Amino acid sequence: MKQVKRGIVGKITSGTVRWNSSGVWVRARKPEQTELEYQFSTAEVAARVLDMHGEANNAHVLDLWFDVFNFQYQKGVCQRNKGNVNAIENYQSFITKTYR
Repeated sequence: MKQVKRGIVGKITSGTVRWNSSGVWVRARKPEQTELEYQFSTAEVAARVLDMHGEANNAHVLDLWFDVFNFQYQKGVCQRNKGNVNAIENYQSFITKTYR
């Protein structure tokens, strides 16, 4: 980057990005795991981190919002919906009780 900034290399006109899609980032599914248990999402990880740092309400809000997202997404892509049919009501109820 120093050479680019000083004009030694010249103008960069393109680049390449490589994604690590195998190896350390892939974990095998255990036979006893359901699909939802195997696909642990970023939102679920973030909720656990919030909870570990004393942010239980915020962790719960994120969990509830992810349930809403998951249900609505599955409905939108016409999959057999394994989401929580009460997700929106659960989310709205918790928000009303906790933050109003």
